[in-house]
Amino acid sequence: MIDRRTFLSSLAALGLSATDAAAFSADRKLLLSAARRRDGRFVVLAFGTDGRIEYALPLPARGHATVASPTTAEAVTIARRPGRYMVIFNRRSGRLSSVREAADDRHFYGHGVFSSDGRFFYTTENDYENERGILGVWDVGAGWQRLGEIETGGIGPHDIALLPNGAGVVVANGGILTHPETGRTKLNLHDMDPSVAVIDPVSRESVWSGRLSPSLRKCSIRHLDVSRDGRLGFGLQYEGPAQDDVPLIGFVTSSGEMALLSSPMDRQFQHYCADVAFLGTTATLVGSFARGGQLGFWSIEERRFLGHRKAQDCAGLAGDAATQTVWSSTGEGIISSIDPALSTKATLSFDVAWDNHLSLVEA
Repeated sequence: MIDRRTFLSSLAALGLSATDAAAFSADRKLLLSAARRRDGRFVVLAFGTDGRIEYALPLPARGHATVASPTTAEAVTIARRPGRYMVIFNRRSGRLSSVREAADDRHFYGHGVFSSDGRFFYTTENDYENERGILGVWDVGAGWQRLGEIETGGIGPHDIALLPNGAGVVVANGGILTHPETGRTKLNLHDMDPSVAVIDPVSRESVWSGRLSPSLRKCSIRHLDVSRDGRLGFGLQYEGPAQDDVPLIGFVTSSGEMALLSSPMDRQFQHYCADVAFLGTTATLVGSFARGGQLGFWSIEERRFLGHRKAQDCAGLAGDAATQTVWSSTGEGIISSIDPALSTKATLSFDVAWDNHLSLVEA
């Protein structure tokens, strides 16, 4: 493990500090995202919905998703695949708590989730020598010690979310095999097997799994969102021929079936969904399509496409239940808030390139 002193020493050598601003009011709503500064350095930035930056915590390398504890002030930013670090910090002050590394012969996929009581943290990981996906289990109360791991029932587990009412955790098994020696190269496009799995972390058993039809096996299931009432939406990244016209947004029906939602924009989305989120507490599922420069909106209840908005290099999404909107981020530094009528409610601009994911939390 990397201890706090070693990490701070490495930051000092780069001319960076552990926090760039004072603590902020605890009643503020906060947006968190990894980013790349103009000088090429990586940080996790915290800012209010008014656009005021509260702090910037330096990262040792490119980050991916940031997750906040449901019970304490802790938050975690996880390295982008195939990175091995996990930075734990106080989301109120930006003060670094500790840094943890992946276990030997493992790397992170950039995502994690807290248990509902905040006692445990689960990370999606690659057991690359044995070609299997796992969840790393971390004991938060015992100083973030790694307790062990749980198989996800697939390979390439990426996003992970908590289901309501203690129903377990849901994992997107992307189905793509990679190895650190070959970086981000995809090694098994000929026999991909993506799936969605619900796992009971207590029994360590899979309690449900879903797959698309065999003809869609090259649709890597990468990102998830769970609404407050238990709806489960997912986004796809298609690894087949460029000329194919394939839906990239789906959801799990009340009967447990995997359903896809098409649109006239599918080909323009360029086979790549960067993130998904429910718009507030509505049944509208939003997808970000970074390569196509578009945000897409679907009604799950009506199973229909509602429309799209241009957003160059868009990626991160975060639903806001209080305002019934969705926040989106782009690689060009733009943050926008969009309502159910697909109207922009607010636009913020920053001198950074936002990374793939955006989190909205109470300070």
